[in-house]
Amino acid sequence: MKKELFEREDLIAVAENLAVGIVKIVLDNSCTVLYGNDVFYELIGYNEQEFENMSNSLRQIVFEEEQELFLQKVEMVRNNLVENIEFAIFTQSEEIKYLKIYLKRLESTTEDTINCYSGVLFDITDFKVIQKELEVEEERYRIISEISNDINFEYDIILDTMVFGPQFEKIYKSDGVIQNFKEVFLKEKNVAAKDVTAFEEIFFHKNVGDKRQYTELRLNLAQDGYEWFRIYHTTILDEDGCEVKIVGRIVNIDYEKREKEHLLKKSQLDTMTKLLNKKAIENKINQYLIQVDESKQNAMLIIDVDNFKKINDNYGHLFGDAVLIEIAKTLKKNFADGELVGRIGGDEFLVYITSNGTEDEVKEKAQRLCQQIERIHTSREWKGRVSISVGAFVQDGKEYSYEEMFVNADNALYIAKKMGKNQYAIYNDKVES
Repeated sequence: MKKELFEREDLIAVAENLAVGIVKIVLDNSCTVLYGNDVFYELIGYNEQEFENMSNSLRQIVFEEEQELFLQKVEMVRNNLVENIEFAIFTQSEEIKYLKIYLKRLESTTEDTINCYSGVLFDITDFKVIQKELEVEEERYRIISEISNDINFEYDIILDTMVFGPQFEKIYKSDGVIQNFKEVFLKEKNVAAKDVTAFEEIFFHKNVGDKRQYTELRLNLAQDGYEWFRIYHTTILDEDGCEVKIVGRIVNIDYEKREKEHLLKKSQLDTMTKLLNKKAIENKINQYLIQVDESKQNAMLIIDVDNFKKINDNYGHLFGDAVLIEIAKTLKKNFADGELVGRIGGDEFLVYITSNGTEDEVKEKAQRLCQQIERIHTSREWKGRVSISVGAFVQDGKEYSYEEMFVNADNALYIAKKMGKNQYAIYNDKVES
C-alpha cells in the first residue's frame, strides 16, 4: 500500500524517519486516512490495526463536541481558505492531546481523489496548555484592572501621543488619547508644580539607569484637585537601541499617601499637648539648619515651668497635665506657623524662631510669653499662679549646630532660674537677662 501511494522506496524511508506525523488523507466527511507513518499513530494514540478498525477515520477520534467545528475547518481547507486545522483528541489512554495538521492538496486525475491531501501532523499540547494559562491570566488581569481602577498607558515618544487604557475614560469621563501630550498635559496644569521635574524625568527622556521603575507625583486628572499617583513605567527600545515608547500603569495612591502622612504627623506629635515631640522638633531644626543662610538671626527658646513638681504634688497630675495643655495653647498662639514649637520633656518646651527677628524682638516675645502664662487659669479651684522661665539664644551671623544652640539656650535658662524665675535671659558671652 505504501508503495502504491508514494511509488518510491526512498520517500517511504524519509516519511518513516521524520519526527512529525505524515499522512495522506481524503477530506471527505470521515476524513479518511489512506496512509500514516509511525509517528502519526504515536500522536493519535492508536496503532495501525486499531485505527483501521475505526475505518481510518480521523474525524472519529476528534472530541465529539468539536466534530462540527472540525468539519467546518475541513470545508475551509477544501475551499482554499485555510491550510491548517487545530483539533483535540481523546486517546485510548484517556489522555487529552491537541494536534495541528498542515494540509496540501495533491494533484489528481480522477474524481475519486480530487479531495486527496498530504498532511504534516504536530503535537501542540504543550503550546495549547500554555495558551490556555495565558488566557486565564489575561482574564484575571482584565478583572483585576476593572476592579482596581489602575490605568494602563502607552506613550509614543516619536509622535508625542499618549494612549490611556479604557479605565481612564471610565473613571475621568475624558478622551484617553492625547496628542502633543507633554505640552498639553503641562499646559493644562495636570501636574502639580512641585512634581513637574519628576514628570519630565519620565516623559522627557531624562531617565537614567534602570528602565523599569516607578515615580510618585500629584496629578489633577479629575480636574477637581491634585491626587497622589504612582506611575510604573518601562522604556521600550527599537532594534537600534533608540527609545520609542514608554509603557506602564498609573495607580491612585492618594488615600495611602495621605494616610501615611497622617500617621507620620501623628508620630511626630506629643500625645498630650499636640506639639512636636522632642525627636521631631530636633529633626526639623536640623533639616532647617542645613538649608538656612547662616547670616540669618534665628533664635531658640527653652521654656521651663517654674515649680511644676509642687503643682503636681499639691493638686495632682491631672491638674498638672491641664497646666501643660494651657501652656501649649499659649505657645501656639504666640508663634507663627513657620516657627517650630515642641515639648521636649515633662515640663520643658522648645521654640525655634525662623522669622529672622532681631534680639530685641526675641526679648519682646519672651517677656510677653511670661506675662501671658501668669494669666493661665485651669479651674475655679486654682488660686495659685503659673509662671515660666525662658532661656533664649539668638544666632549672631555664625554657623551653629542644633546641639550648640541648645546648650547656649539652656545656659540662659539656668541664669533665668537662678535670678528668681518668672523671667527670661538671653545668651551671650556673659548671658544677659
